[in-house]
Amino acid sequence: MPVSIARLRRWFVAALVLVCVVVGATYLHLRHRVQNVRKQVQKLGIEVQQSANQFTISKSEQGRTIFKLQASKAVQFKEGGHTELHDVTITLYGRDSSRFDQVYGEAFDYDPQSGNVSSRGEVSIDLQSNPQGIVHPDQTAPHELKNPVHLKTSDLVFNKNSGDAWTAARIDFRVPQASGSAVGAKYVAKDTALTLESQIKIVMTGAAPGTILADRALLQKAPREIVLTHPHAENPEQQAQAEELTLFLNEDNALDHAIATGGVKLTSRDLAGEDARPGRTRASVPTQTEITAQRLDVNMKSNGDAKDAILSGDVQFHSTGAQALSGSSAKAIMNFGRNNVLSKVRADGGVKLIQAADGIQ
Repeated sequence: MPVSIARLRRWFVAALVLVCVVVGATYLHLRHRVQNVRKQVQKLGIEVQQSANQFTISKSEQGRTIFKLQASKAVQFKEGGHTELHDVTITLYGRDSSRFDQVYGEAFDYDPQSGNVSSRGEVSIDLQSNPQGIVHPDQTAPHELKNPVHLKTSDLVFNKNSGDAWTAARIDFRVPQASGSAVGAKYVAKDTALTLESQIKIVMTGAAPGTILADRALLQKAPREIVLTHPHAENPEQQAQAEELTLFLNEDNALDHAIATGGVKLTSRDLAGEDARPGRTRASVPTQTEITAQRLDVNMKSNGDAKDAILSGDVQFHSTGAQALSGSSAKAIMNFGRNNVLSKVRADGGVKLIQAADGIQ
């Protein structure tokens, strides 16, 4: 049966009316839902004021940027004026442009009244020096990123006015020859210094594995060093402690040398010692050695092995076992071979040695 043009026109109009009714009903339904959501949000005291992409905060002095905060998205709320920031990166250049430290995380809150930018969730921190930054254009990244000190934490607060940052949470960190953890940290922008507040634990890797515990750690820019308060180091055969230990790092953040001061004490235990004197039964006799001094300097080789160690300041030596021996000197120099094996010991200045009559104490 042929369909007339008039009838087709009526069907088209009817269909168009039906579509309009459906769209209108859907719009009214969604509008009602949005209004309900908005009412619920307003009941919570939250009201979105604006949303923007590529949110940026920066601070400069004398034509140089001290830090720059970037976020891929910012949502500002009328209540309290705070802003939610997403996909945040904070780059700290320092007042002399010698740094390229970065703080980054997925979500932060920004309070313009206090200037605090507070993280929500995990935050990563990379500490990287940039010695040539001052001779390059402002905000230029280092030509090469060389083994940054990498940290992870949470509940981090960064203040845009001072450039300082802090957290009371646990921090995990990593450098080329070690990894570790601490509780609580504070970064002071003016000094370009990071303090790990308590419960320091460092696990050394490579040729000289071991664990270092300390009450506090300070990571400084100039000179590039890590200062540990009341350190205690140990491995299965040796223990060491002092009032303070300073680890000096090179430009790659690898250990160059170390200095321990105040109440230095080294203890080692060797289970392979034997009494091999004539008329004696050869038997394994444990040997324990204890050395005390006021200072210990350790120099490292480029491959991470120890080169030498110098003890100074009222050096006292005492060993027990098959060949018990005690002594003292003003200085003792220890040289190491491959894999940190002690190859030579030399004592200087007022040397005294006392050996037990029967060799065993």
